[in-house]
Amino acid sequence: MRPHGLLMFAVIAMLASAPALAVDRDMVIDTADGPRHALVIPAGSGPRPTVIVLHGALGSGAGTARTAGFAEAAARRNFTAVFPDGLDRQWNDGRMDGHNGPDDIGFIRALVRRLVADGVADPHRVYLAGISNGGMMSFALACKAPELFAGIGTIIANMPAGVEPCTARPMPVVMINGTADPMVPYRGGEVGLRGGRGLVWSAET
Repeated sequence: MRPHGLLMFAVIAMLASAPALAVDRDMVIDTADGPRHALVIPAGSGPRPTVIVLHGALGSGAGTARTAGFAEAAARRNFTAVFPDGLDRQWNDGRMDGHNGPDDIGFIRALVRRLVADGVADPHRVYLAGISNGGMMSFALACKAPELFAGIGTIIANMPAGVEPCTARPMPVVMINGTADPMVPYRGGEVGLRGGRGLVWSAET
């Protein structure tokens, strides 16, 4: 066999024996509210630390993946990033008492179970990150499903006042809030420039 033939044979053998590369995929979860979607960007084969990133109101999972920097951070730091979609581009985070929205707690619970069952997520290292409405949903999940998460990080979000009762446990939390934020009041109260978008706790509470 000529030298270039040997080289080609070696390359083919190497490719055949290499593990398959992880590929982004749309994960579909069946729920009582219909099929729900999440964009999964895996770090590679085998269970990995996983961050579930929740978009803000009027956002989307794919849009957040493109703009939030988590996809790039996941590639650098070797963790899996997951970007689910809220129905109608929002999350039912518990701010409004008696609000009959979708069961987003149930959806994220089912998403975590699926990620673990598929060998994508390390069940002991699943984290939440969210902005605004997605941050408030992260707080709601820390309240209602704390056993699933190792920690949360939020931006311009406070705990929804209507989320009680909580099944609380100690959990690492990183919050980024502004004392002059006109939308999400640092000292708590009504959300929105003119209020009327539900109540939240103060950041310090």
